[in-house]
Amino acid sequence: MKKFILKSIHVILALLGFVIWGVANAFYSVCIGLSLIADRVIPGASKGNCWSYTFARWWKYGGYLAIRKADGNGFIKFLPLPHVIWLKRIDWKFADVEQLIPKVRKHSKWFPWYSIYFDGKVINKEFRHDATIPQ
Repeated sequence: MKKFILKSIHVILALLGFVIWGVANAFYSVCIGLSLIADRVIPGASKGNCWSYTFARWWKYGGYLAIRKADGNGFIKFLPLPHVIWLKRIDWKFADVEQLIPKVRKHSKWFPWYSIYFDGKVINKEFRHDATIPQ
């Protein structure tokens, strides 16, 4: 009975996290859209912020987004301000990663309902997602 209750709590918390993630992604999509519009108004502008600069390049060319704490900044003194960096490529000899992936991978461009809660496995590698910039 205790195991069932713990599993139930886990599922509820994971689903609640998914709902919050979905709302955050809606705002995130608006931010990317505004960044792309701003980049069309003044292409390659060096004014804005790290997010508006990076989103436009990542959306156009691919690559990676690396997020770290901004130096000397934060919210309400204890929440770190996230700073984003666009990586065109990664030297895989030095990448030390860990991630949870589904044991059975599925794909959907509409509504990946199966990504809400899945049976996963931890892997210690990442596959290449290098930027593709036209020359």
